Amino acid sequence: MLAYRDTGAHSGGEGLVQFAHVGKVGNAMTVPLSVSDGVFFKHCNINSLTLFADIAVEASAGQICDKKRQDPTALSNKKCTLAMMSMGEKSGQFDVVIVGGGPGGMAAALWCDELGLTSCLIDGASNFGGQLHWIHNPITNYLGGKFDNGTAVLRAFSASLSDRRFTQMLDLRMTAIDRTSMTVSLDDGRDISAKAIVIATGIRRRMLGVPGETEFNARGILGSGSRDKSEASGKTVAVIGGGDAALENALILAEYAEKVYLIHRRERFSARKEFIKALKDNDRIETIFEARVKELGGSSELEFVDVELAGGVSRRIAIDNAVVRIGVQPNSEILNDIADLDDAGYVIVDREGRTSVANIYAIGDVAHPTSPTIATATGSAAAAIKSIAAQMRKTE
Repeated sequence: MLAYRDTGAHSGGEGLVQFAHVGKVGNAMTVPLSVSDGVFFKHCNINSLTLFADIAVEASAGQICDKKRQDPTALSNKKCTLAMMSMGEKSGQFDVVIVGGGPGGMAAALWCDELGLTSCLIDGASNFGGQLHWIHNPITNYLGGKFDNGTAVLRAFSASLSDRRFTQMLDLRMTAIDRTSMTVSLDDGRDISAKAIVIATGIRRRMLGVPGETEFNARGILGSGSRDKSEASGKTVAVIGGGDAALENALILAEYAEKVYLIHRRERFSARKEFIKALKDNDRIETIFEARVKELGGSSELEFVDVELAGGVSRRIAIDNAVVRIGVQPNSEILNDIADLDDAGYVIVDREGRTSVANIYAIGDVAHPTSPTIATATGSAAAAIKSIAAQMRKTE
């Protein structure tokens, strides 16, 4: 039995967490953990073993939690399993390696356990959830539930995984794929091999690529109109983009800001009709079409946006805040020169998620640009893992 004693002060006093080895998954130990009131214990070294996940634990003398925060996705009254790999081990062997811990990757891990496949779920962030962390508005179109935001969905998904067996590895990025040996290389020097690899790396927000965009991030450039709306109270805000996300952010911010400029490089919006109608009825929003952003500038804080209008006319607009919503792009670079991608960089797959390379699959938003939804991510995960399981049965 392994034990870890934390000497820091916690709400419940000092605690002792005990772990019992119950078996192996590939080269990884699996450990049953009791879950109490949803406090998380993060990245602690225990006798040369490292936990590669945020895990809920119950201490024998009080609860232990991450000193920085309590994770809102914590599980309650469940049993969870955790797989650990020794830092000395240079490789691991699984049936399936899943890269990306958003809804698709989480669903793939669940289905691997459901079908008796050993799996390893890898994510470069410190928490699973992927784009769920971006969503600050209510989610009402996922069949079976209504959620206040992405965190609420993540909490529900985490609960569904609490009694599933799979290896979790966080804060680790994939650096290469060897399609011959079916090996994933990680940025800590280890190689993880599998019979099948599932890419669930999702998408990221597209950037303008103009001066000031990086410099004024969090110094006037807001991450989310919904989350940061109070910061824009009584101020002048520029929202850049012309799709659903841009108009939605503009409408939300107009409830708090004194003035909102909606800047779009084309001559008409691509957003849904209901957003466009609501925009026309809002006298706090001024629309500027056929305008290309050239710079976001200021001194210590964001102060202006420079745009180039039709005909080459330049205009400087004084602002306090900005939100950039100009679309997304797939996180598919790892498959460059390995699998077929479309012109926009999305992975080309068949109906079961197969790429152009045998035993490499892609699921979720990285492969489905026309339907970047939670439902598509989870559904494509089920299809891919079922396909992998069926293929494995044929070769047994």
